[in-house]
Amino acid sequence: MKQKAHIEETYGKALVRLAKLPLGNQELGKTRLSLEAMRTNAEREGFAHLEGAVKITEELAKFTAFIEAQRATRKQVEETMKKWQANKKNLYKKSMDAKKLYDNRCKEADLSETEFDLKKTSAQQKDINKLQQKKLKCIHLAHQADDQYKTAIVALESTRSNWEKETEIGLTALQHLDRERLAFIRNVSWVHVNIGSLNCIQIDDLNEDVRIVLEKFDYEQDIQVFIQSEQTGTMRPEKVLYEPSCTKTAMRRAAAPDYDSTVPVLDSEEASIDNQLYESVEALGGDTGQTYRVLFDYAASAGQEEEMSIKDGEILEVLAQVDVNWCTARKPDGTTGLVPSNYIKKVEAVLHDRF
Repeated sequence: MKQKAHIEETYGKALVRLAKLPLGNQELGKTRLSLEAMRTNAEREGFAHLEGAVKITEELAKFTAFIEAQRATRKQVEETMKKWQANKKNLYKKSMDAKKLYDNRCKEADLSETEFDLKKTSAQQKDINKLQQKKLKCIHLAHQADDQYKTAIVALESTRSNWEKETEIGLTALQHLDRERLAFIRNVSWVHVNIGSLNCIQIDDLNEDVRIVLEKFDYEQDIQVFIQSEQTGTMRPEKVLYEPSCTKTAMRRAAAPDYDSTVPVLDSEEASIDNQLYESVEALGGDTGQTYRVLFDYAASAGQEEEMSIKDGEILEVLAQVDVNWCTARKPDGTTGLVPSNYIKKVEAVLHDRF
């Protein structure tokens, strides 16, 4: 229970900290409301776990007080039983010592009597009197040892009887304490499980609130909210047209034999660069295995290993048309890669345009 309370408290605090993290400004509309509901739910769920940890700690305090009270009662019962056990053990030792002394006194009395019987007919009267006094003394000591032994046995039996009664009373009390302890553990466990069940019900109710918000979620509406708030216009930008500043110079460059401009020469100011570029795409078409000439420099994009860099004036062999914008070409040195279709033209088409 102590570990469970610690885990619940740690988890609850983590959820509360999580709920305080910023959501950012990326989402709008119902999406943001859903995220706000989830964050609020995380905070409430964290408080629910903290409340559960407090309840478990309270039950743990009751259990600890109960165990301490039982420990005191058990100690008192055990001390009483140990006291009678010590008395019985002490009297038993005294009884065995008295029995040993009694046995020795009896042996001495028997020996003195035997010695007196053997020497009373042959010894002098003086010696006979000594032997008789010795025999009487040994018999007296034997009677005293016998009385002491009997007294010790009586005391031992009385103590043993009392010890047996007190032991029975003590064991009954200990058995009763164990019954109380097991019943208390059962009740505390029952309350502990109920706390967990109530916590789960509370958390499920909180999750139901989030589900209600998610049922009203409409991502199409959020997309329209984003468009309305972030749009820059409803019309596409117009094409940027080439505007020559010196028509005569441009005409002279177009008439030169070695002219190779990166910008196609326009017949009029209304023509656009796009029209000239798309002419190269149409000229390429689906013809592969033909010789083409590079019109403009192109550097392969970083990280695009399949692309190939080309320079104005290079001669290529087109191997395959990938799509309308890209084709696979090969240089005279054998280098192969993707090149933009609007950057090349057939050799015949190039010569025809220029001459």
